[in-house]
Amino acid sequence: MRFTYMTLNAILIFVAGKFMGAKPPIWVMQLIVLFPGIMLLGRKLCMDNLPVNPASEKNAYDLRKALAISIRNSELMGFAFYICMVNMSIAAALPLAILYMKTTLDFNASQIMTITSIGLLGYISGYALVGKLMKKLGTRNFQLLMHGIFILFLGSLFLIQPQWNYLFARFAVLFYVHGIAAAFLMCLTSTEMLALARPT
Repeated sequence: MRFTYMTLNAILIFVAGKFMGAKPPIWVMQLIVLFPGIMLLGRKLCMDNLPVNPASEKNAYDLRKALAISIRNSELMGFAFYICMVNMSIAAALPLAILYMKTTLDFNASQIMTITSIGLLGYISGYALVGKLMKKLGTRNFQLLMHGIFILFLGSLFLIQPQWNYLFARFAVLFYVHGIAAAFLMCLTSTEMLALARPT
């Protein structure tokens, strides 16, 4: 489902970027905000109609008990802290890169949207690769690979200069690489959280 969702997002952002042009008027921006909003409402309606297991509705969820179990699980807490630190270290990179492209490099709206859609293609590629790589490398080596990709991405952003040639292509590649690493991080978070969770 996540693979399909990201594919749809990449297509929509790419098409929106082409529709916007270099300097879109305000009504175009409003339409681009409105259309995904309508799609999200449709997604919610579809999800609300999915069948629910009756047994799960009967069991009341005790948040306080679940939180206490999680806190006592030192391995789970340690991994959660690690994931928070990784996310905090990379969270600002893309927004700052987009600001840099807009204010310093004078990229237009269509170019930025195209680069963003290429970044989402990186997510899709990452989701396609993650299963095979985790089985082949193991969790520890997979984490090292993920960190290496993030370091490469952040280091390249730090070193890039306005006078360089092919800046559009460079940023497109960097956003694509970031998408791969971010997909790796999401899947690693899901698998490890489930592996470390204990019912008591």
